[in-house]
Amino acid sequence: MRCAGRATIAALFLAGATAVCPASLVAAQSSRAADSGPLLQRVEWSRISYPVTCFELPTLVNGVEYEALPSHTPAAIVLVTCNAADGAGEGTLFVFDDATSTTQVHLLQTLLRTADGWVPGTVHKPFSRRAPYFLTVSPKAIELQVAGYRGNAPRCCANVFTTLVWKWDGRRYVERSTEPHHNTA
Repeated sequence: MRCAGRATIAALFLAGATAVCPASLVAAQSSRAADSGPLLQRVEWSRISYPVTCFELPTLVNGVEYEALPSHTPAAIVLVTCNAADGAGEGTLFVFDDATSTTQVHLLQTLLRTADGWVPGTVHKPFSRRAPYFLTVSPKAIELQVAGYRGNAPRCCANVFTTLVWKWDGRRYVERSTEPHHNTA
């Protein structure tokens, strides 16, 4: 899906992700050709090996959003989580800007890491297969609603909620949100 302006996606690809963590990303060596946009949209995201630390858990591709960066470079913003049994695995958010095949991609930037301790979710309820996360993408900004834990909060009951915001600075995305105190890995 190509987005014009701001777009919101709900959880996609909730089944079929088979990559196992930890893994290394297969990076494509490319010239960032202008025609990489259509190829990015044909990438088999569940077959990519992501640089995510999930210990023994498999990864799950929760969503992919396509957008042109302000430089007119095509990009794919991909949300990957650790496939925890409770459905509330920490998330990693990637920006890819090129592909040379359906399984070879170039990582432009990692915005969110599993070690950051955030679980993709709405500000009202953590992510689960029944409650989709919210990811909003525009050419100049990316927003992701997340949930987290503070103190001894049990894994069932997130007690910190916020929206993380990254803005394009001409070269890369820079986080502009103030993160509330929460437990990190």
